[in-house]
Amino acid sequence: MAERIPHDDWAQWYDAIYEATYGDAYRWLTDETLRAVLEKACPGDAILDIGAATGRLSVPLAAAGYRVHAVDRSPSMLRQLLARATESRVGQRITVQCVNASELDGAPTFDLALCVFTVLLYLPDRAALAGTLAAIASRLRVGGRLLLDVPRRELFVGYRAETDQVERLVQITPDPSDSDGRRFSYRDDAFLKSPFLVRVSEHFVATWWPEHEVLEEATAAGLELESDVSPRFTRAASAHWWLRRHR
Repeated sequence: MAERIPHDDWAQWYDAIYEATYGDAYRWLTDETLRAVLEKACPGDAILDIGAATGRLSVPLAAAGYRVHAVDRSPSMLRQLLARATESRVGQRITVQCVNASELDGAPTFDLALCVFTVLLYLPDRAALAGTLAAIASRLRVGGRLLLDVPRRELFVGYRAETDQVERLVQITPDPSDSDGRRFSYRDDAFLKSPFLVRVSEHFVATWWPEHEVLEEATAAGLELESDVSPRFTRAASAHWWLRRHR
């Protein structure tokens, strides 16, 4: 049986469910991330968006004039991204690639890279973490920057949301077979009541990565910590770093 890719089955409802669940906080995180990127980006920069999903960052960055390469392992997510790009008339400035981030190869052609919105929790083991950071670094020009978020341990808790728009139960429980206490079972059951009647359910494994391990692998990949911008993202329960390729 083929592996089920998280969120792939309900990509067309993904944004509506998350917006209904988190409301202003969801929009704030998107806007604040875009502001952080635009503060670093220069006109004409090429941007690599890892875990691009439905284009939450890729499309507005393309609309701002940047060339964007959007990478995601969910084909359904990328279809939503392309539809959004076409609707926004920026399709000519966006290319997409449906692969795991660790499978990226090619010349170092990007000025900025983004790996945010909890992408790291989908990486199953240290080899995948190392491979992902190495692959991103290899596509950055020397001096290029990566905005990376690292989900903190307190993010791995379940929650229930009930509003006029959505009923949602997320259960996050430690994997009893994992002696390190970093692997979790993630189960999401949601009922979107407005603007559509949609039920979704999925189950996958999520991994918590200690910050020092992420930094070790980033350093091994040729990335150095340029600045810790976590204070501007305190509502996100993730560390946020600008990393720079120095070799």
